[in-house]
Amino acid sequence: MNVYRQGDVSIVPAKIPKEAKLTGAEIRIASETGNPHVIRGKAFSSGTQQYILLEEETQLTHPQHPTRTLPAGSYAVMTIRDYMPRRMDPD
Repeated sequence: MNVYRQGDVSIVPAKIPKEAKLTGAEIRIASETGNPHVIRGKAFSSGTQQYILLEEETQLTHPQHPTRTLPAGSYAVMTIRDYMPRRMDPD
């Protein structure tokens, strides 16, 4: 299974659930720099999980990362953020 990653966005092959709702023609994921990661295709959501259906080879773009090309298929779109807990000093 290929996982496609661009910065803090991971796109993983996945079946789109039947209950997922069509939400648009692209997914835009804001990054910490304010520049969005963008992939165009049939966008779906089920709860908080986003999915994308690509009917042809499609590019995932972001101005600060190399463009990634994904083959046609259905995918789950996830945001991976680094977690850095605050240092806890004893009293």
